[in-house]
Amino acid sequence: MHGDAMRAVASLAIASLALASCVALQMPGKRARGPLPAPSGELVALESRLRTHVEELAGRIGPRHRSRPGSLGEARDYIEWAWRRSGLTVHREPYASAHGGGVNLWTELGPSAGPLWVVSAHYDTVANSPGADDDASGVAALLELGARLAPEFAAHPERHERLRLVAFDDEETPAPAMGSTFHARALAAQGAEVRGMLSLEMLGAYDTAPDTQRFPVALLGLWYSTRADYLAFVGDWDSRELVRRCVGAFRACSPLPCEGMAAPRALRDIARSDHSQFWKIGVPALMVTDTSEFRYAHYHKRSDTPEKLDYRRLALATDGVAGVVRVLCSRAPNR
Repeated sequence: MHGDAMRAVASLAIASLALASCVALQMPGKRARGPLPAPSGELVALESRLRTHVEELAGRIGPRHRSRPGSLGEARDYIEWAWRRSGLTVHREPYASAHGGGVNLWTELGPSAGPLWVVSAHYDTVANSPGADDDASGVAALLELGARLAPEFAAHPERHERLRLVAFDDEETPAPAMGSTFHARALAAQGAEVRGMLSLEMLGAYDTAPDTQRFPVALLGLWYSTRADYLAFVGDWDSRELVRRCVGAFRACSPLPCEGMAAPRALRDIARSDHSQFWKIGVPALMVTDTSEFRYAHYHKRSDTPEKLDYRRLALATDGVAGVVRVLCSRAPNR
């Protein structure tokens, strides 16, 4: 068989596997439909804080690439300041790599030991993009998760499993130089019992018009909406139960539509964030995403600027993810 024909057959096989996996994995709950409800005062305030974070990271600081160490340093300082303002203790995790290394930042909520859940976003960008959606939107949500959940976890640590929030460096650098690679390996070396990991990877781009959502495999359009109005929880087949739990919890607490997908790793687009490094240590992990360039024309461009984002839906996404984390970290009475 000629090379082109072989590639065509392989692509068809991958598409069929991916579609079969998605169809086979029925998601709990009902997808939200119709117009969004009027926002509460709390949601409006959250929207304002998220906008402030994005404007600071992507507007004032701008591109956060290893070729701009000063900008990366400013971003780290801002993340640390925001978490400390929420009463959290912040740890810096420097690491060395062939690309020069970087620094992850993390903080923990809840009990001081025991099973661990990880939620992350990355604060670096490609060289010339200010990275408002990719991934200042995820970092903004991560900072607000800390602010919102810290009082709850501190008041009743016995009701929660441990939660680690991580701001990763070098997501835009190929593995094994990614900050998440070093962090995942360190957790494995420590023998940490990591129950699951969620990577917040671009949360701010939405469009309710028809035919605004594209897919890495065209057949997926038979199963998922072609309106880019939803948040997606995307994992590999081994993480399918985590995907189901997250989708069910999100749909139970948020009016923002969401979808779930668990597919074979042969569909490479499902691995395009820090969660994939946790698969390598045997941890169920997924990406929470607006689907990146499959709906957002400014991906990895100079035009990925703060005014492009939908802050109302970013606030709903953040609020919904907080609800998901509460469910995941809830300690059952018999544990």
